Amino acid sequence: MEPDWWRALRGVAQRGAWIPGALCIGTQGHHGGKDFVAVRSGRPVVCIELWPTAPFSLIAVSVRDDAEATARWLSRLAPEIDSSTCWRQAIPVPEETDHS
Repeated sequence: MEPDWWRALRGVAQRGAWIPGALCIGTQGHHGGKDFVAVRSGRPVVCIELWPTAPFSLIAVSVRDDAEATARWLSRLAPEIDSSTCWRQAIPVPEETDHS
């Protein structure tokens, strides 16, 4: 869960609709894969990390009101979600070389 909508955005925009400072819907590419985002300014965001075999690393969606209640509801729908950590994992960084 992210209280600030822009913190859910990782990497660079690939496909979708983007209104700077207001709305992001589509895919974000980064070194760890790609995320699907549908976030709006001024609304909290629920972030769901997916298994490594999934087509996306993360799904981030804005909610109208109570993000914690939405996260609890989602965890009841998908009981096999690993909720052992409340923090999103960092994006892998490409290996540094002697030339970088």
